[in-house]
Amino acid sequence: MEEYTIGLDVGTTGLKGVLVDDEGQVVSKSEGTYPLKQPHPGWSEQDPQDWWTALQTVTKELTSLLPRQGKLCAVGLSGQMHGSVFLDSEGKILYPAILWNDQRTDYECQEILDLTQGQIIRWTSNPPRTAFTATKILWARRHLPKVYRSTAHVVLPKDYLRYRLTGEFVTEVTDASGTNLLDVSRRAWSEEVFAALDIPMEWMGRVVESPEITGYVSQDAAQATMLPEGTPVVGGGADQATAAIGNGVAQEGILSITLGTSGVVYVQMSEMHIDPTGALHTFCHAVPGMWQMMAGVL
Repeated sequence: MEEYTIGLDVGTTGLKGVLVDDEGQVVSKSEGTYPLKQPHPGWSEQDPQDWWTALQTVTKELTSLLPRQGKLCAVGLSGQMHGSVFLDSEGKILYPAILWNDQRTDYECQEILDLTQGQIIRWTSNPPRTAFTATKILWARRHLPKVYRSTAHVVLPKDYLRYRLTGEFVTEVTDASGTNLLDVSRRAWSEEVFAALDIPMEWMGRVVESPEITGYVSQDAAQATMLPEGTPVVGGGADQATAAIGNGVAQEGILSITLGTSGVVYVQMSEMHIDPTGALHTFCHAVPGMWQMMAGVL
């Protein structure tokens, strides 16, 4: 029996999917689009339910194209980085997702420096940025107290889809690196940062390496998506990390430049380096034991 996998990427303008055979060849593609909302200058939001609706459209089309003798063996996820989805204890959406290119959190960048007494770079390898998830959480605490009080989970875009597929609250190291809450050197959540910012660490779920299985397609998700129940869903990665692998950036010394909704320069490293100017971010790579330096124009 021929084996296949499906890759799903939740982007800023649409959700893209590919059906891939066991030799790595793309058999078919599908895409579902959704709107970007900008309710105020500098704000950028999306409804996570739109991502889920697009995923259902894409997976139904891709599974319908599986050869009769084909078996779907796994689903992989990638997606736009940094976005914050606030969920209550029942997994219900409390507020539109605040995206990576949202600029409302300039004040919170300075607040993080103050609350961590300047230790944020030592703890996470990165200075605070408006794009990062931690600033969005602090913004919600200040401006959306009712939402903040009801929050039980904060998930990144692709990890919201993971939750809908598997019921599991899990992220992986590449996306977690962009939250400003991960100890990038240890590839684990930074207890020091959570304590300094007074954010519950359990909100962010479990963090794993990109190739790890994080859960299995549930019965409800199988009915909604036409993906076979029990199909493994792997960690996957942030869009830039997975795009790098697609570009062959899987060993030290190779650099890629990506031009899309943003512009990104990306280089892989076998040892950690930190740019003292702060222009380049230092994140975990999707290849375990590797790191990346990345600079982006939003």
